[in-house]
Amino acid sequence: MESREFLSPSQHLDVQQNSRSGTIAMPFTWYSASQWLSGFIYRIDMPWWIFVSTFAVICILTILIICIQGFNTVKTNPTKHCEVSNPSNYVPPHWANKFLERHCRPDLLEEIQSDA
Repeated sequence: MESREFLSPSQHLDVQQNSRSGTIAMPFTWYSASQWLSGFIYRIDMPWWIFVSTFAVICILTILIICIQGFNTVKTNPTKHCEVSNPSNYVPPHWANKFLERHCRPDLLEEIQSDA
């Protein structure tokens, strides 16, 4: 990936999907809201710019969240998440042992639990 690329290909796809879905949904939403509001005694207009501005804010927030998550991922040290401080003292979670006791044969259970 070149340094001038800001979003990864999958992130581009997310932004493109949001753009397409918003472009398709905005006219239908505006029309249905206008028709629904016209049925009331006290009528108000539903301007089109409300839908466009809402869509723009959603797109900006989507890009902002993707970028923040990307920067947080880049800043973390991958070895920090892979290491176990003392593997000889590692105890598997209680729920995992209960699951194995319920679903494994007794002769296999002892072998599996001794591996951990």
